[in-house]
Formats: sequence, C-alpha cells, structure tokens
Amino acid sequence: MAPADEPTWIDDDFKQMSVSEKYLTSLYFTITTFSTVGYGDISAKNYIEKIFCIFAMIAGVTAFATGTSAMTNLINTYDHENARLQQKVMLLNRIYKDFFLPLKLYEDVKKSLKYQYKQDIDDVTNFLEELP
Repeated sequence: MAPADEPTWIDDDFKQMSVSEKYLTSLYFTITTFSTVGYGDISAKNYIEKIFCIFAMIAGVTAFATGTSAMTNLINTYDHENARLQQKVMLLNRIYKDFFLPLKLYEDVKKSLKYQYKQDIDDVTNFLEELP
C-alpha cells in the first residue's frame, strides 16, 4: 500500500462520489487505458498504481493487436475467396464462348459456383462465431 501522505489517483472528489459514479470513473479509466487513448485526466500517481497501469496497458495493447489481427485476417480471407470466385466465373465465361456451351448448362454451372462460394463464406462465418 502507498503511504498515507503519498498522492494517489483517488482524490477528494473521487471519495465524495456515489458508488455508481466510482464505477463509471473506474470504467472510464480502464477503457481509456485499454484503447490506448489515455486522456491523462485520470493517471497513476504512486509506485503501485504505476505498476498496475503498466500491466493494464500491456493487456490493452495485446487485446487491441489481437482484435485488429483477427479483423484483418477475416477481411483478407473474404477478399481472397471473392477473387477466386471472380476468376472462376471469368474462366466459365471463356469456356461458354469458346466451346459454345448451352445457355442452361452455363447458368447452372454459374449458380453452382456462386452457391459453393456462399457455402465457403458461411463456413468461415460459422467458424468465427464459434471462437471464444
């Protein structure tokens, strides 16, 4: 514990707050720390608080990096799958023109490709929803 004369982030204003205001202020501090915004209006004042904040900031940056990485991978997977579908449709169009495929067969194959693409995206979505 910090000595009684050492300053802390819990000032007289904080001590006078209601319980709900204290929770809100504490949540505000946590969110600003984890989001790496850190406005500086509530900050560590003593040794113990600084150590706690170091760990809180490391956890916040780690959570932020993990979330950003997951979103980037999701978008990259979607773009890659969409590009593969477009490539297959272009190839089908060439085959349709070069080999004079019947229109019904062309449309059925194109529907099949789009259906398979939708199933792949649904599988990715289901997988992501199952993650903890």
